[in-house]
Amino acid sequence: MGRKSKKHKGRKIPLSGLDQFMYVIFSVLGIAITLLPLIIFCVVIPEAIAYSDESVIARDLTGNLYALPLCFTLMLSTMIPICIGISDKQPIFGNKKYKPKWSVPIIKTYPIFSKEFRQQVLSKKSTKSIIFSFFVIFLAFLLLSLTILSFGIYPRKVLNKQNEFQKYNSFNTLVRTDKIEDADELIIKIERSSRGRSYSIKLKFVFDGESYVIGSSFKDMSRKESLEYLLYLKSFFDEGEYTIKNDGRIASLIYDRNYTEEEAELIYQLFDYQQ
Repeated sequence: MGRKSKKHKGRKIPLSGLDQFMYVIFSVLGIAITLLPLIIFCVVIPEAIAYSDESVIARDLTGNLYALPLCFTLMLSTMIPICIGISDKQPIFGNKKYKPKWSVPIIKTYPIFSKEFRQQVLSKKSTKSIIFSFFVIFLAFLLLSLTILSFGIYPRKVLNKQNEFQKYNSFNTLVRTDKIEDADELIIKIERSSRGRSYSIKLKFVFDGESYVIGSSFKDMSRKESLEYLLYLKSFFDEGEYTIKNDGRIASLIYDRNYTEEEAELIYQLFDYQQ
């Protein structure tokens, strides 16, 4: 019996260098659009609101999760079309210089910015239905995400000059105040970033049913003054009332942050480290 001849369904023209570059640009823009709400609503706005009160010297570093639904919505709405375009080899401007090397049928695809694409692809009822459904779902998730986000603008925990932690709810109402000396536990530790390339000092104050986490910088204080203030906060606790963690990372912390000898000495005192 003779071999059956293979039928070729055809192949699409490879994306041009320009189209590949544009997909990279669109991907970078998609990531930037996704990260923008995190920067604005988790860093910029919380700091602006927290430090609008002149008595506040630090804010809690616990992450704000209210912006995640919006980031998730933006990520899906931008990256899904890009991934589909790349996998389907959908040209943006086209690859007119391409010359096939084999006698394989070419599947005709029209560049997005072409008259043929608008007339033969976008004019189809199925395409219009898909686009319409996509935008309806996108708007629904966007409205839901913005509603959730609206409750995450004002919630915050701050430390004021009177050594009091204050907690505000979504309606900018003070709901709790805790004094430093009333803390049940203090945890002093050195944290390493997820990539393991940077180190930072964190202090966690634990109260009945609540906890606050602050870093090693305070409003209107130099780096040395901030370290001295950490020692001051530590002085509210006797030995045995606080816990020190990851003190083996002190050398890495000092090197990473480029602390001076005087600042390093303050760090040794903070972690009860004997040289």
